Amino acid sequence: MEEKIRSYIEENLLEGSETIESDSPLYTSGLLSSMAHLKLINYLESTFDISIPGDKISLDNFDTLGQIAGFTRQLKESGAA
Repeated sequence: MEEKIRSYIEENLLEGSETIESDSPLYTSGLLSSMAHLKLINYLESTFDISIPGDKISLDNFDTLGQIAGFTRQLKESGAA
């Protein structure tokens, strides 16, 4: 799951040829914009068949690739569709 999300971010949301690690800060570093964040949420919901509650969209769940993958996995396992 993490590799799939990493590929999407690197190929569709990053400017240039940057790569990210599991613990790379995406938003607090300015790597991703708020528009990219909306695209990422849409991608996660459609790709993994989940629904992300608005109150869960925070840096605690979305600042690094590891956080995003862990949060997405948690939603998927809980059946949050």
